[in-house]
Amino acid sequence: MGSDDQVLKALYKVAVQKPFKQVVQDFGRPTLAQVHFRKLIIQMDPTITITDCDRFYQKALIDHSSLVGLTVEILEKITENQEKVELVLSKQDLQTITVIIQNYRAKRLDIERVFKFFDKNRDLALEERETKELIEFFHNSITPSEYQSIRNKIGNLKFSCDHLRQLFQQWEQIVDNQYKNPQQEQVKYTIRSQLEEKKKEDEVVPVPVPVEDVEQQEVKDDQVDFADFINIDLHTTGAKELVQIREELKKTKQEFVDKDFPASVRSLGMKFCQLSWKRMSDIFQNNLKMFNVDDSQDSRVGLGKWISHRDIKQGILGDCYFLSSISTIACRWPEVIKDLFISQRANKEKLYAVRLCLDGEWKVVVLDDFIPVNGQGNPAFSKNAGAEMWVALLEKAWAKMNIDYTDIEGGDPREVIKSITGGPTWVVFTNAADFKQQLQKCSDMKSLYKVAVQKPFKQVVQDFGRPTLAQVHFRKLIIQMDPTITITDCDRFYQKALIDHSSLVGLTVEILEKITENQEKVELVLSKQDLQTITVIIQNYRAKRLDIERVFKFFDKNRDLALEERETKELIEFFHNSITPSEYQSIRNKIGNLKFSCDHLRQLFQQWEQIVDNQYKNPQQEQVKYTIRSQLEEKKKEDEVVPVPVPVEDVEQQEVKDDQVDFADFINIDLHTTGAKELVQIREELKKTKQEFVDKDFPASVRSLGMKFCQLSWKRMSDIFQNNLKMFNVDDSQDSRVGLGKWISHRDIKQGILGDCYFLSSISTIACRWPEVIKDLFISQRANKEKLYAVRLCLDGEWKVVVLDDFIPVNGQGNPAFSKNAGAEMWVALLEKAWAKMNIDYTDIEGGDPREVIKSITGGPTWVVFTNAADFKQQLQKCSDMKCVMTSGTFGSNPNYTNYGLEAGHAYSLLKVYNVTHPTKGEVTLLKIRNPWGNKEWNGDWSDGSSLWTESLKEQVKFGKKEDDGIFFMEIKDFQRYFQAIFVGYFRKEYLYNSIKQMAKKTKTIQYDIEIPNDGEYYFTVHQEALRRYKLNKDIKYEYSYVRILLAKNAGKGEYQFIDQKQQKDIEVHLGGQLTKGKYSVQIKIKWAVPTWNEHEYQFSVYGSEFLRPKQVPRDADLRKAVMLQVARENKNLQQLTTGLFCAMETVVSKGLGYFYYKNTSQKTFKLKNTLSNKQGVKFLKPEIGDNYVIELAPGEDKIVLCSLDPSGVAFTPKHQLVQ
Repeated sequence: MGSDDQVLKALYKVAVQKPFKQVVQDFGRPTLAQVHFRKLIIQMDPTITITDCDRFYQKALIDHSSLVGLTVEILEKITENQEKVELVLSKQDLQTITVIIQNYRAKRLDIERVFKFFDKNRDLALEERETKELIEFFHNSITPSEYQSIRNKIGNLKFSCDHLRQLFQQWEQIVDNQYKNPQQEQVKYTIRSQLEEKKKEDEVVPVPVPVEDVEQQEVKDDQVDFADFINIDLHTTGAKELVQIREELKKTKQEFVDKDFPASVRSLGMKFCQLSWKRMSDIFQNNLKMFNVDDSQDSRVGLGKWISHRDIKQGILGDCYFLSSISTIACRWPEVIKDLFISQRANKEKLYAVRLCLDGEWKVVVLDDFIPVNGQGNPAFSKNAGAEMWVALLEKAWAKMNIDYTDIEGGDPREVIKSITGGPTWVVFTNAADFKQQLQKCSDMKSLYKVAVQKPFKQVVQDFGRPTLAQVHFRKLIIQMDPTITITDCDRFYQKALIDHSSLVGLTVEILEKITENQEKVELVLSKQDLQTITVIIQNYRAKRLDIERVFKFFDKNRDLALEERETKELIEFFHNSITPSEYQSIRNKIGNLKFSCDHLRQLFQQWEQIVDNQYKNPQQEQVKYTIRSQLEEKKKEDEVVPVPVPVEDVEQQEVKDDQVDFADFINIDLHTTGAKELVQIREELKKTKQEFVDKDFPASVRSLGMKFCQLSWKRMSDIFQNNLKMFNVDDSQDSRVGLGKWISHRDIKQGILGDCYFLSSISTIACRWPEVIKDLFISQRANKEKLYAVRLCLDGEWKVVVLDDFIPVNGQGNPAFSKNAGAEMWVALLEKAWAKMNIDYTDIEGGDPREVIKSITGGPTWVVFTNAADFKQQLQKCSDMKCVMTSGTFGSNPNYTNYGLEAGHAYSLLKVYNVTHPTKGEVTLLKIRNPWGNKEWNGDWSDGSSLWTESLKEQVKFGKKEDDGIFFMEIKDFQRYFQAIFVGYFRKEYLYNSIKQMAKKTKTIQYDIEIPNDGEYYFTVHQEALRRYKLNKDIKYEYSYVRILLAKNAGKGEYQFIDQKQQKDIEVHLGGQLTKGKYSVQIKIKWAVPTWNEHEYQFSVYGSEFLRPKQVPRDADLRKAVMLQVARENKNLQQLTTGLFCAMETVVSKGLGYFYYKNTSQKTFKLKNTLSNKQGVKFLKPEIGDNYVIELAPGEDKIVLCSLDPSGVAFTPKHQLVQ
């Protein structure tokens, strides 16, 4: 889109929202000035530049010969060709609006009343959020992808009431036309802008909206406020009486009391005459709501948000037939329950109403909110799990229509189903000969091809005991697969197939296979979003290196050798834990309801791998088509194809696989990780001996506690929490849900008496934004009877499996003494125990560097940023933009900390950075921070109770509730005053890690060559052992050593391109970033700080978007000189030594290498001697030695002399002399 088109589009949006006459008047000028035009356009689209606005404005003045500015007439002329918005609906959109219009017609609601209800801010225009709620009201089961598609079509238009009426009228026409032409793939239509409507106001006489009868027109004209009674239909028996009661209560300001079903013994019946009554508004007070959603919040798109079958709790009333019926409907069709309620919110009149189909007639049942209560004042009969009304009100309506509560004990569920749905009901007896077939008919929803996928046609025909498939059997099969298909459609298809294939005997197996031969391969089309999704799936699949057969076996929970839709969902989610509902839905729509066999799944992942590899070669590709073989085709080829064994990484892995180790509780295993094979052996031994695991390497004794905590005792978590114990904050017996945050929350982490806040703040930060990363650390992801658990940690640069039992330290009361989850969960305590085991004992993990923890959890590079750095704000913003893990630490001592709610020498999680605009302070940078204690918060500016907060700003930063949960906000200037540094870690969930353990001599440089197959982000890191490893070995006097690392791209034939270099003394030293495809070389030199170490081991890792294999090669002696010469040639600080001879030098200690660079631009040869006096920390590299060197430069030649730089600092005085 050109810049003029973009400005025109923005100008049109202005026209849609307000007449140009009003727009111009708002600025108090007769015409629209250039500065005001800029403001308007950039408000509509902030991506448009001032230059583009000015160019458009000046061109408009010239085109319309105006010297005074843009008049109303000119603005209307400019936009006259844009006054209609053309919308294009896809086939999916047509299905969506069909549902919307069907429900709109069924409810028979006046569009003006609907508009008035959803226009919450009373600005006579529906915002995007309000439009979303309206669309959802008429299509409660709309999926996120369906809603997003419709939203993209109607854009961000702010609908007026007339606008909305026109939209629905056009949609009605489209739906009616669709019935006549069901093959139509897409529809184009237009919506008039409000600009066009305004121009026609004086020409067109408004046509009243047609109504069903005079009485309905009268009620409309009286403008009855149905905000709480939106689902009203005045043709339903009892609806008009409800309107009259509502109006009377509004006049008298009274609360409703139902005299037809009074709060007395008469309505209870004799069995429950001892009970009393109480209003639900008095029981639940301000917490009361109709459905399981906070009505003050924006509703979400999709199913299950209002009503859940899990909310229904039976009381002492024996109406299980009633509750089981509404539970079944609420489970699958919550919108049906919701639509029964005419009053859908708690209201001050205490007047409620529901619709029920009683004896075949729909009626409105009016109710107050009195319900029977027991002696404690709690609901005696059925109720919701929380402070909600719908279950109790629905049960009360049922009791009212059936005399009293006593008389609804026991009954026929069909009566309830009919009353709620209005549809036909019947009974199927379990002793019926065809019970299984009838049950299957009621539940199965598949098509003819799905029959072929599930069973070979030969078997299908044989099942009916005939040589061919008769018409009656064909009907039965198809309608079983999809009950929405009619018998007429089945018969027409069957007869056409007979004619097409010249058959007089019925549909043979051959004919059925021919009919579906074009369908034997399912063609799947992946969009660009789908490509991104499967890229993450395949990267994680490759990273985990799991055998597909083992994965299939685990997720095939019902052991039917085929993955159901639910099982496929769990599998997809396992390889992409952060997949969003819309991303999952899109992938699911592509693969449909296929029941995947193991071979089917293997083929799918193989094809996805090919697609991902091709995508790297052609990243601009918008979509990909590919096919999956049906099980039908697989069956036909069974006798032809010899199964090929799945390739494995090594023989040992094959042996473990052949032993069929049960990894149901250890699914995330990777046998290449150090310690994984030992875990398998322990697991197998425990299964044979039926014993519980006891960790002898980290025993439940003083040895593992350390001296500081020697008074504590130990207890198994399985004994502390017993049957409530679980690994994560999800019920492992339930189906998993799609999306983030379901397993782990940072709010669950509670610090105990152990001073490891640096550890907890780090895992808290990661758990907050990447809970799946924490989850994937756990090889054992469920509580198990062997009490054997294991986690993966990247320790000193190497991923290892840490095996654990479930003993943890407890205090005198038998409760966990150290860190724990908020509930009966294991993950925090186990992760802390693994950290203690790898670092000697619990005492030795008090105090530490958060980077060490972040590295151990993610494997990605880490660094520190000090708050007193001149560019701290820029560095902080960069880290935030990169979505880094960040923790922070306060200074060791400050007397003011306690006054402001902070703790000295304490580590905090830095959750997020926000840039907001305050009404008086202007631009403000806010940091969202969490105390791992789960309480004690900053109480200065921007604290929970600060007067600086506005409602708008709270919404921008997702403020949440005001509570002492340890989460608070600080402005950046206060943060710099009280916090010393931020500890940063960078990682991507899809990135791959590989490492090599190596010995390095103090005097030798090591070189690795690495082939990068595709452009991407890559990091190369040298890891040293952590300081805490040597706490008990004081004699070694261990400290981190200086590491010099150089990265260059290897162009071959001795040519290199300089990338970066660094010299640093730290637990890790890394280089990297965005790199292009090609061969790279890394040179490393470690000057061991321990005096007795001439040689020691270190870990070298590669981390990035592709799996890399570094290869150690002989050092190229010319590499350093070649790349440093490139660097020197870019140095602009050349000094002239004599005519035509120039020199530049660089001795930056942090780079590790310095140079003296000489350039001869003359036509004569120079011979030069350089002597360094007062030399400290500088050493010439071979072939130069000593304190001086002599260099000769021919005409036009340049040369370089390299020197190593001592990290402690350098000093020298150079003296250049020309030599004759």
